Amino acid sequence: MKAIAVVLLLLGAAMLVHGQPSIALTANMFLTTAYEWSVTKTGPDTSISIQQGSAGTASYTVAFTRTATDIPVYTVQGQVTVTNPNSIQLQLSQIQVQAQYPAAAAGPINSSVSCPQYETLDSMLLVDPAVPGSGYGTFVCNYTVLLPSADEGYVVATAIQTPSTDEFGDPAMPLVSKPTGFAVGQIGGDQPVLTLGECATVNDTFDPLSFQHLRTPQTISGTKPPDSNKQPDKICSSSSYSYTIQWTVTDTSSCGDYIVSSTAVVAPIDSSQGPQSATAYLEVNACNYAEQGVPAPVADQPVADDDTPQLTLSISGITGGSSSFSWGAANQLMSPSSLTISKGGSVEVTYTTSFTRSQNTQPAPYTITGALTVTNPTAETMELTEVEVSYSSSDGQQQQVDTAASCQTSVGGSVIVNPGAYVICIFTVIYNSQENGYVWASAVTANGLNSQSEQVPVILSDAGTVTPGAVAGCATAQQSFQSGSPGLVLPASFTSDSQVPPSSSSPQQLCDSAIYTYTAVFGPFTACGKMQAVNVASVNPTGGQQSTQSAAITVAFTVLC
Repeated sequence: MKAIAVVLLLLGAAMLVHGQPSIALTANMFLTTAYEWSVTKTGPDTSISIQQGSAGTASYTVAFTRTATDIPVYTVQGQVTVTNPNSIQLQLSQIQVQAQYPAAAAGPINSSVSCPQYETLDSMLLVDPAVPGSGYGTFVCNYTVLLPSADEGYVVATAIQTPSTDEFGDPAMPLVSKPTGFAVGQIGGDQPVLTLGECATVNDTFDPLSFQHLRTPQTISGTKPPDSNKQPDKICSSSSYSYTIQWTVTDTSSCGDYIVSSTAVVAPIDSSQGPQSATAYLEVNACNYAEQGVPAPVADQPVADDDTPQLTLSISGITGGSSSFSWGAANQLMSPSSLTISKGGSVEVTYTTSFTRSQNTQPAPYTITGALTVTNPTAETMELTEVEVSYSSSDGQQQQVDTAASCQTSVGGSVIVNPGAYVICIFTVIYNSQENGYVWASAVTANGLNSQSEQVPVILSDAGTVTPGAVAGCATAQQSFQSGSPGLVLPASFTSDSQVPPSSSSPQQLCDSAIYTYTAVFGPFTACGKMQAVNVASVNPTGGQQSTQSAAITVAFTVLC
């Protein structure tokens, strides 16, 4: 019995593993060339009419543009590895990497950290537990930090644990790695060169929900990018596609008015820039009854219980995405923050301003955008007082989300739908469910009519109804020196080698992290006393729910007579 007890005790000890989690990282420095991608989709036709038994055509031009970004010439990249020796999952709320230049005495520079889509629990990153006999659990993330110069330095990774105590009741302190150095040529041989976003994949898809009973359009001339459910084209330079599609109306089952949407997407390869998309809308009038001189079939009109004709609503052009990004702004001095100058003298102050984009590791909200057509089949003019689009997940777990649609307005700002006419409304719905669901629309008129569209499925897959996109993938960045108060001074000029951030008078859209190092010249000072220069950098994310991020830095001047 004693031997059996000893064996059971040993087995129990083997099953309960207790150790200190750790974090480590690698670092390689590169001379960097980076590219950003954008896409436009245009066409000379905004509407076409097709009679029964005939065909109609529409032409499109899709331009995918690659541009070199004005970013620092050096990049440090590597991997962060968190090791979990414990017998339960390790929960992390954040992983951060910062670079330091000891020689420059500058503050830390934040990196962009990208983690894989591991299973999440309550918005936490989970590191697998250790398995006896199979080793420790690990969690690996990639990081990129943009640098203003080729100076040597080091990077440090930090992971924040949650909850504040571990399974044994011990304090769960933040995990901090040992510093890992970086330098030009550290991996031997010629200086390594890193190219970001050199190539991209592209596709162009017509939303099948937007043309419903029409036959699938056929490309009759030119070259069209592949649909999203097919192998995408890979391009490594700016490219343009021009093509013509044809629609055919074979019988009355295809008759109706359609808002046909199509979306072109470019997805950069080996880049932190997310997919970029452009959507074009085409009005297709199939079996145009007005041109044929006959009334539209009343049987196709929805009616209320009292036989009153109602408005008709249809949804098309659904695009969306679940990747989201957070932005930050930082201002750092490469010079002392307090300077003494003689009257008549000038002084140079070097700044580093960085705008950082990081992909959110927590579950991102999904964003759906689309077009809504509100048609008035009645003989009366209708004024819309409320147009709303709603979303609900198919499993019922997501609480219904309602959002107002933005519609074309008439003179005076009212939304008026004339008899036999229609208006187009644009909508955006933000929700947190990771399940498939439905969207539908409702409209209320001034005389009390209430109409609702059919439910349109939202399928969260590459081949589904939602085209991949990104939330807050870009942001508007700017900086300025404050003025208007006594004692504030502005730079007289900037040195020729300065990379000056975009100014408040000419803000710039960024779709990736960027860092600027520049030297401002103050003076000559004509008065004595104490003065200061205050610089404020700010970045305003495009879309999403993050507010404008800003950072201010002050340099104090003492001018002696």
